[in-house]
Amino acid sequence: MAERIKETNFNSDLFSSIIPCSSNSPPWTLPLPDFDTTLKIYQKMQTNYREIYNRYQVIIESHPNFKLIFTDASKSSHGVGYAAVSDNQRISSSLPQHCSVYTGELTAIKEALNLARTATDANFLVVTDSLSALEGIKQLYPRNCILRGIKDMLRLLYNDKKRIKFLWVPSHTGIPGNEEADKEASRAAVPSSRSVIRTPYQDLKGLIKVHITSLWQQKWNGSHSKLLAIAPDVNTRFTLPSGRRNQIIMSRLRIGHTLVTHKHIFEGTDAPVCSTCNQRLTVVHILMECPTYQNARSLNHLSNDISEVTLSGRSECNTGIPGSRNTGISHAMCRINPVRKMSTGLAGLKRSEIHVLRSARLRVRAD
Repeated sequence: MAERIKETNFNSDLFSSIIPCSSNSPPWTLPLPDFDTTLKIYQKMQTNYREIYNRYQVIIESHPNFKLIFTDASKSSHGVGYAAVSDNQRISSSLPQHCSVYTGELTAIKEALNLARTATDANFLVVTDSLSALEGIKQLYPRNCILRGIKDMLRLLYNDKKRIKFLWVPSHTGIPGNEEADKEASRAAVPSSRSVIRTPYQDLKGLIKVHITSLWQQKWNGSHSKLLAIAPDVNTRFTLPSGRRNQIIMSRLRIGHTLVTHKHIFEGTDAPVCSTCNQRLTVVHILMECPTYQNARSLNHLSNDISEVTLSGRSECNTGIPGSRNTGISHAMCRINPVRKMSTGLAGLKRSEIHVLRSARLRVRAD
């Protein structure tokens, strides 16, 4: 897969920076560290921060022999910063902009474990505000390479008779150590000066997706498909009205294939021509161009953009409700009804043209 992506002129140097995923020993031989998520019971938006802080102090006081290490990560438009903060030690650095905050949080925890390994203390309480990072550490078979590195580091600390415990705290609630780690991480979220930064392969997925989508868009712009006018952007998401019949109608309108406009292909005759404009009879001509149907377009507030008309596939609208904000062909389906008084504005239509309108569920009844 990597070789095929490289053939698309993707920056192949990024593949050399992927962290190799390997583990030194079976995961089931590692004792699971302790996790304290007591503060999850507090809803941050509904609880006074002082109450959260007081509960945090109770937890800290129950760990008198533990050294605290706070971790955090921050993402900006320039990059991702992470930090691990202890009493008199600060470790902070940056990651490439394409990395996720999750990667920054895991990297910060790994740096905290490095601090624990070099310290003389025996017990450590790693305080983080990333619940997803703690859930990842709990996994027995993590796919993320940083998580595997954290598990290997925990094994080394366990062999060194050092105890590691993780504490989760809500972010931005006035807990001093967490606030300090957040400031350090924010300052580190700048473009990195390091030439090679190891990152997990998961962080490259977004870059690859953007690159492939760009190539797809270039190829789509050079195509001659009828859908190009309706959906010039490859990321366009089509919406369909409810009901199988309405969905068929909307799909045929989008591709421009209806019985009236393409019947001649089956019959082996000439393409139909508009009697008013003497132009090829197409869905675009009827819905957007032909002056014969201007009253119907104005009555139903159809946009002048064919892509906007055919992409607004709403069908849940009430017939004849004045002042409705729904626009597009589906609104026309609901608003143009078989009322005789409306037919005067469409007098003189050919039977084939009325049939096209009916195929779009524009139920117009001509006198």
